[in-house]
Amino acid sequence: DKKFLEKVLVSLQSQNSDDLVKVVIEIRNFITCESSEELATLRISEIMTSDILLQLLDLAVNENPSLQTEAFWTLTTISSNSSHNLSQLLNHNYLTLCLQHLTSSDATNKENALCSLGNIANENEKTRDHLLNCQLTTRIADILQHPDYTHIAALWLHGIWTLNCLTRGSPAPDFDHFKPVVGFVIMTACMTTDLSVKIEAVSTLCNLCLFGAEAAQFCFQLGALGVLAISLEGATVRGRRLVLDSLKTLCGYGSQRDTIVSHPGLMNKLDGLAF
Repeated sequence: DKKFLEKVLVSLQSQNSDDLVKVVIEIRNFITCESSEELATLRISEIMTSDILLQLLDLAVNENPSLQTEAFWTLTTISSNSSHNLSQLLNHNYLTLCLQHLTSSDATNKENALCSLGNIANENEKTRDHLLNCQLTTRIADILQHPDYTHIAALWLHGIWTLNCLTRGSPAPDFDHFKPVVGFVIMTACMTTDLSVKIEAVSTLCNLCLFGAEAAQFCFQLGALGVLAISLEGATVRGRRLVLDSLKTLCGYGSQRDTIVSHPGLMNKLDGLAF
């Protein structure tokens, strides 16, 4: 490993973009050890404590699109390895870098940006709220509904997952950040054929309904209860428990309890569930 890192440091001095792209891919392959998570973590730590990290950050804003994409992809791999690595990257303006790549026309850059931004949202309430103040919820919805990206499954999964991450934490974030995208989340939960995306969308909706009586009422007016009822059919045990926990809490709100009890067929579905 030491010889590899020394070789990489020398190779990163090249002025040839094609050569640099190859080096960055070598770095990513070096830290991606699917057979050993422990080895991957060790190698990433070696990268984090060397000058290679700063080189990657510089290359992620390089004028060459391919080099920029490969460098940012490698940084995403590093940031996803642990909260400690992400925290260190945030000290190097990584959040701004992710938001910058979110505006890229390259789908891979957007996907990696969304992956990192979801992790950043999970880091703490301060970074979560910063992202919400950057209007990330509506930006994600706009990206996923753009004709160039509607067919990219991985982008949808990372996008809806990141929306879900933004709903988490205590205290709960301001529901006003989510009002413009509630309809989009409901539509996604209803129409997607991708089970993983559906699970994230329903989970997001459940979290939003639990923000409080006002948020629940807003979601119900847009059809949330129908989505939750449909989600009980064919759902995994985890999915059913998520929906049931939400419905149980929602019953604590007077008007929502009456709506749930009077929903056609919902009570029969609840009675027929087996775990």
